[in-house]
Amino acid sequence: MTETLEIKQDLLYNKAINTPIRTKTRFLPFPIGNARFSKTYFPRKFIRKTAVRHAVCRRKDFIMAMYYPFYLNIEKRPILIFGGGSKAYEKIEKLLPCAPALTVAAEKVTPTIKRYSEEKKLTLVRSNGSDAQELISRLSPALVIIADVDDSKIAGIFKVCRKNSIEVHTVDKREFSTFLFPSVIRRKNFSVAVSTFGASPAAAKWVREYIERALPVSIDGMLEHLSTLRQTLAERGADLKSGRFATMYREIVDTSLNENRMLNAVEMGQIMAKYIDEA
Repeated sequence: MTETLEIKQDLLYNKAINTPIRTKTRFLPFPIGNARFSKTYFPRKFIRKTAVRHAVCRRKDFIMAMYYPFYLNIEKRPILIFGGGSKAYEKIEKLLPCAPALTVAAEKVTPTIKRYSEEKKLTLVRSNGSDAQELISRLSPALVIIADVDDSKIAGIFKVCRKNSIEVHTVDKREFSTFLFPSVIRRKNFSVAVSTFGASPAAAKWVREYIERALPVSIDGMLEHLSTLRQTLAERGADLKSGRFATMYREIVDTSLNENRMLNAVEMGQIMAKYIDEA
């Protein structure tokens, strides 16, 4: 007879992430499909196996969150893209404003990518991905992007990249990526990057658009003005990292951004006077 166990308020220990999981009365502590169970009894062995699967899933999600967001200067740095289809084009469009030295390795390319090559915005190399080792050795790219490439060749290109200590991004295949493309808000003096670590690009886009709507329209002008002020204060010997001048500058920044406008000379003078008088 199979041993059964009623699911009561109990404490399971998830060894995979060293975290206790508290179950709810007569409910499993994790979803099975879309079902939830009220007065259901399950074999103890079933519960144990499902808990292990849940722990492994949570551990995987935990690992995928270990990315750190960097802003990397890629101007004139060599970047190699395998593939010349729509996915490659999407990445090219994101990278071109940063002026890298782009090389596209593909047998066929979209008309727009071909036009970019004619305009000297990138270099085209005929390749199906089989010669990844030779290309990478010759070009020494800072980054590699795998886009419209046959699935059978992805693992090989990824292996070559890691062997040469090159960071690589594979479109729609997080397991073959060491860096990710975020959803970006870009202004002249301002940038925000949003990522769901590949879990839902559509959700990342929604968050980006939400932030974009909340940003002041004149934020570029305000940041330029605040940058000039910061430089002027620094040239006059003000320590903007600590002390009263740091507090003064922070109040000017907060007031400008909260009111969505640049402060005039009188308003700036009033704030400065409070801190200068304290000296």
